[in-house]
This record gives sequence, structure tokens and C-alpha cells, in this order.
Amino acid sequence: MKALKELFDNQSKRSAELVTELRAHEETWPAIKHEYDQRDKACIAIASRLAAANLAASPTTFALEIELRNARWDRDRGKGVFNRRRSDLHREISTLTGPTINRFVTFCLERAKTLLAEFKFFSDDKKYNFLTDSRTVIVRHNGAALEKAKESIFAAMKTVREMPYHPLSEIKSRIAEFKKQFDEFDLLILETEEVTEQAASDMKPKTEPDKFTIAYPVGDGSLVLQGGRISSAGQGRRP
Repeated sequence: MKALKELFDNQSKRSAELVTELRAHEETWPAIKHEYDQRDKACIAIASRLAAANLAASPTTFALEIELRNARWDRDRGKGVFNRRRSDLHREISTLTGPTINRFVTFCLERAKTLLAEFKFFSDDKKYNFLTDSRTVIVRHNGAALEKAKESIFAAMKTVREMPYHPLSEIKSRIAEFKKQFDEFDLLILETEEVTEQAASDMKPKTEPDKFTIAYPVGDGSLVLQGGRISSAGQGRRP
């Protein structure tokens, strides 16, 4: 247990060091970009001379091609060194932070799935509208509360996924905050709606699954399912 704690502490420390180095490295970009732009102007000037030489079939074309190639190499060198170092730092940091982020993403997806089982639905008074010859039902449910919770879960997941180059300790702290928010969801807030009978039937939680894993026909034309037998109305009959 002590060895595991030391490992986590070392990972947190190393990630913080790498993030500090990354941020210091990124601060050098404006100067590198300025130098790149200046060298690019020189490349454009040489390219213009080369285009004119090509048009005139001038014997200076070969020398200008070499000069332009060297100018491009000088222009791109600083930018290339910057990008390679940044990529190396990104890779090192994400190696440390990736597993924690991925575990939280999995946790969020699983937590969002559990919301389906927490749907509350109550059907109250029925009303009949003589003018439209239709029936409506007063229902109460916690659909809005569940939707709000789901949005919060996915927002938290998005936030953490966008933190691959943050210190590991900062990521863990944010995850702890989000999990605390998840524990404090109030999913018992009910809203009242007046809907059609069909809508009420669609909203009502189903007591039996719509699909069964196992289904096979029997002699009387019915389908034997995991949960019992239903009439196939022609379906499932043997040809």
C-alpha cells in the first residue's frame, strides 16, 4: 500500500514538472513565430526571383533553387524543433494523466446508464375532451431532473477529457468535485404534465423487456422467449 502511494505521488510530481516545462516551452512560441515569419519573407523573395528566372530560362535557376531550399530549411528548423518538443511533452504528460481520465470517462458513462433505472412515473387523473373526442392523462415524472443530471455528467466528462496536459493532482481534484456533485443529484423532483393516453403509455416504465436474448419457434406458431411465450401472429412459424 505504501509502495502504491509512493508511485501515485511520484506520478503526480512528475506530471506537475512536465506541465511546468510544457507551459514554459509554449511561452517561447511568439518569438519562434516572429522568426519564422521573417524567414518566410526571405523565402518569398527568393521564390519570386526563381519564378522570373524560370520564365526567362536563365542559367541562374539552379543556383536559386538551391538558395530557396536552404532558406526554407532555415525557416522551418525552429518551428520543427518547437513542435517536436511540444509533442514529446504532450506524450509524456498524457501517459501519466490518460489512465485517470479514461477511468473517469468510463465512470461517467456507467453513471449516466444508471439514470435509466431511476425514472419515476405516476399516472393521475384522466380527462375527456368532448370537443376533440380525445383523452388526456395527468402524469408526474422526474424526467427533467434526470435530463439535468445527464447533462451535468456529460459536461463533467467533457471538462476532464479536455485536461490531458494538466497536472495529475489537478485532474484528480476536479474529478473528486464532479463525483461529489453526482452524489448530490436530486432525482426526486417531479414535474406535472397533461399528455395523451398514448404519450402516457409510452412514458410509463416497461415492466418487461422489449427484446429477449433467446427466442425460438415452437410447433403452435408461438415464440418461446426467456420470459415466457407470446403469440407470433404468423411470425416465427416454420416455413
